[in-house]
Amino acid sequence: LQPLAMHDAIFISGGRGAGKTVFLKNAQKVWGKAVESKDIPLYFTPAIDPTLLIDHDNFTNVVVAHLYNEVEKAFNKSCKQLDIFKTDFYSKLKQLADSLGQESDYEDRMGIDRILKYRSGIQVERFFHNYVEVCAKILDSTAIVIPIDDVDMALGRAYEVLDVVRRMLGCPFIIPLISGDE
Repeated sequence: LQPLAMHDAIFISGGRGAGKTVFLKNAQKVWGKAVESKDIPLYFTPAIDPTLLIDHDNFTNVVVAHLYNEVEKAFNKSCKQLDIFKTDFYSKLKQLADSLGQESDYEDRMGIDRILKYRSGIQVERFFHNYVEVCAKILDSTAIVIPIDDVDMALGRAYEVLDVVRRMLGCPFIIPLISGDE
């Protein structure tokens, strides 16, 4: 898979009761009936609802865990051909997890040690993209569709969620479907 510079986020807007959640639930069925779906295999994950997050949950970590759960299901169904991806998957996951460290991880370091330990936002983004790329391979898809429902109802989390969509989910292997009321 060769990544392209693009951001395929889709926003579904409408008032309460307009059918946004139903649209998210039916998107996979509609895509499956499309002629193009045979040429562009997409993997649809279950929806993430930011209103159900606990206060201390970091949305980036929630997305990483969400993808991990989907890959784990594929590994559990396991055909032997997925074994070749396991080492790469766990290596990319570890790299990403290390780069998502907290600032407190760096307080005891000084000078060059601190610089070597610190991972910039650019590296985090690259490690996230590498992680998602191997997830897409394991899930046998060109891209992974992640529905995010009711972003407008999680008012305290809306900015964080949309910022993660902008920074992390701008990955060419992810298509975020976001619903909310403008």
